[in-house]
Amino acid sequence: MISKELSFPQDKILTLPNLTVSYIKCVFRKTDSYDCGKSIKKKLQNDAPQPLSETPLCLTNILSTKILSEGKDVKTRMEIFIDIKDLEYHYLPGDTVGILPENSENEVNLILKLLGLQDKADDILEISLSTANKKKIPLYISEITTPRHLLKTCLDLRSIVKKGFIRALLEFTEDTTEKRRLEEFCCREGSSEYNKYILENSTCLLDILETFQSCKPPLSLLIEHLPRLMPRAYSIASSPLVYPDSIRIIFTIVQDNRGRDGICTSWLRGKANHLLDLSEQLNELSLTESEFKKIPIFLRKRTKFHIPVDLNSPIIMIGPGTGLAPFIGFLEQRNNQLINKTISSSSDILLFGCRYKNKDFIYKKDLEYYRDEKVLNELFICFSRDNESDEDPKYVQDLFKKHKQNLVNLLINNDAYLFICGDALNMAKDVQEVIVNSISEVQGISNEEAINLLKDLENQGRYVKDVWR
Repeated sequence: MISKELSFPQDKILTLPNLTVSYIKCVFRKTDSYDCGKSIKKKLQNDAPQPLSETPLCLTNILSTKILSEGKDVKTRMEIFIDIKDLEYHYLPGDTVGILPENSENEVNLILKLLGLQDKADDILEISLSTANKKKIPLYISEITTPRHLLKTCLDLRSIVKKGFIRALLEFTEDTTEKRRLEEFCCREGSSEYNKYILENSTCLLDILETFQSCKPPLSLLIEHLPRLMPRAYSIASSPLVYPDSIRIIFTIVQDNRGRDGICTSWLRGKANHLLDLSEQLNELSLTESEFKKIPIFLRKRTKFHIPVDLNSPIIMIGPGTGLAPFIGFLEQRNNQLINKTISSSSDILLFGCRYKNKDFIYKKDLEYYRDEKVLNELFICFSRDNESDEDPKYVQDLFKKHKQNLVNLLINNDAYLFICGDALNMAKDVQEVIVNSISEVQGISNEEAINLLKDLENQGRYVKDVWR
């Protein structure tokens, strides 16, 4: 919540940042909005290259979806299968895809209303350079678009407003008290105000427009100051040996520090919910081609997060929650190799953790099948809120500590590969600390030597992380 109460006396002179020169011009153009709008929708971010992309951005269909976990005190997790039959993707377990989401329709409509553009939301907008300078229109912005398309697909509406943007907004704020409060946020003297009300609250453009309703910036200013809406990365949770024409992804419905649903996961959930609702399906005359099922995806550049070339090398996999995703693909691949006798046996080990045994233990039957069929040599599970005793492991790092003798022996003496997938801020850091301590204790070496040993394994591609913040 932004406080509108002034913090400095009205007569205090505030030191404002320099005003940047505006360089973009937006003009509404008279043309057939319907025909032009149809062609605009086909161009996603002006067909600009996506970061870390291996393939072009393509629209494809969601084939199926299911809820993996939901309810009290558990995170909502979903699975979707995506059609890649016509995309010529040659993926491997461990690869990742980028998914380009859309901003919330409600938030887009609110911004359009607050800017007084609700009646022009789908009119054709021509974007050009307003001055002769070295700056260019961003590659991801089409020169012909509509206000709705621009806000929905090109700009990150949830990005925290920077001081330079607030300074520019002053020029389009009529109310003197509102203008003064915005000055306090962007001035040198108001750093604590900016930190408290803008940074700590993740204040975005919509928050500013709702709080300071005399502020009516032009769309050109938004293009100049808002960052690009970026794709989100998801691990592929399937094997091409089992699913050559589709890929599976798993995601958690995330919320930010203000309780707002994440841009991409809430958008994906909206898409998936149509498939979960049978009545919606029955109302669709052409379900396969219906627009609501389509999502823009691309294959991201390949990393070292893959099953070793030597198929007989043991693999240790650590992945709590949706960190399990790439390992489902690994295990499908291993299972297929065993069935087809590409490999004779498996020494693979999985460490998985969740909150409750009967609420959010995703892919329980699959993992137990892989254990029973010896695709997994060992399956170690922990529950952070469902333990029978205080001595039971709560987190995956506790599992590693409990089985350190076997795991370190595999890693050091049997050329095993160690893969970690999940949260970078807490889990990955804590797991690495336990791994270092375990190597130190089992091998009888110092922590510094254990750290260097782990670095060597990382350089060899035998210690690989796929972590996110």
